[in-house]
Amino acid sequence: MSCPAKFKSMGQFHLYYNKEYEVPYMTIFIGGNHEASNVLEENYYGGFIMPKIFYLGKSGLIKFKGISIAGISGIFKSNDYFKGIFEDDLISSIKSVYHTREFEVAKLSRVLIIKLIMKLIKKYT
Repeated sequence: MSCPAKFKSMGQFHLYYNKEYEVPYMTIFIGGNHEASNVLEENYYGGFIMPKIFYLGKSGLIKFKGISIAGISGIFKSNDYFKGIFEDDLISSIKSVYHTREFEVAKLSRVLIIKLIMKLIKKYT
């Protein structure tokens, strides 16, 4: 994890992950720059990380209780935005693996545009 030393404490996440604690409500999240990149990279497309905790992936869209929820993981860094995904080793790329890429924005944008068009077609036909 790439973050200042003061944030490198274990916290309580492992207690939920090991099912010692139960999450009371459905939680949907995206990645940032202080998460465990290795765990999130294993779930590129997203999914349940544990019961009631759903990761949207690098970019994702789900429908939950009738509401569409979309998100793009990462933080913006202009020097990596247009590069595509080039990291093949998390140890040497720990500073760039969580940077948002143009590909993820474009991918999610297309899905959202298609959803809007389908909604308009349904409304006017």
